[in-house]
Amino acid sequence: MKYRSEFPPEARARVEAETLRAYAALEQDVRGVESGRRDVPFIRCVMRVFITFAREACEFGKKSNHRAWSDRELDQRCRDFLLWIVIDAWEDKAKDLGIRKMFSSSGWGYSIREEDRRRIEKSPEWKQYQELLLDAFEAQSARTADCSLPHRGGATAAETEASVPSGPATISTAENSAQTLPAETVPSRRTPQEIIDAVRRRLSRSNEKFAAQIGISKDTLYAITKETRWVSDNNYILVAQACGCNPEDLHPRDVPRPEHRRR
Repeated sequence: MKYRSEFPPEARARVEAETLRAYAALEQDVRGVESGRRDVPFIRCVMRVFITFAREACEFGKKSNHRAWSDRELDQRCRDFLLWIVIDAWEDKAKDLGIRKMFSSSGWGYSIREEDRRRIEKSPEWKQYQELLLDAFEAQSARTADCSLPHRGGATAAETEASVPSGPATISTAENSAQTLPAETVPSRRTPQEIIDAVRRRLSRSNEKFAAQIGISKDTLYAITKETRWVSDNNYILVAQACGCNPEDLHPRDVPRPEHRRR
């Protein structure tokens, strides 16, 4: 299974242990069941592993201050894991048990089939996931609010007098004030996929048609959207112009930039 480097090792171990238990249960559940009806135990197996990861991810998101595990990023981390467990569970176990594949692949990468995605989102585990996510969001919001509040406590007359400006605020004063703001008050940037998808939906364009309209290949748009690799500066500029954002907003966050990259 693929995990981000900052995801705690002990959390990974719990997810991996639950994966082994879910695989063993799947073998038992499909015995005597005709192949056409084995989808149900497979989805149950997948969601058993997924909800374990989601619980660990939400707990990590609540306790840590890592931007990749907050707000929409946390939801994206869990959805990415769901896709990979569907793929891994089928390749590692379900394929040999005669269970059909629930994902497809194309030049854009892998995706869960629409019909199966709807079935997954009707499961009780998905409802539980939504509750975990909401709880994590509320905890993160409360933490941000606490950090933005001034410290309570009695102030001396000298401290009070010193805190009141004696004249018009200068640029230096404003800059110093901005530097004291807690990091949590700075909104996290939108992901390239969020930026691009918002424009695509507004224009009612598929990924292929949107790439053709911009004048880039679908593989390049996929690399930008999924942040899998760096592309040329010209391609970032073309997409940024189409989306009304800065080219830097489209750069991958977790992929080091090559030192020598062709333009």
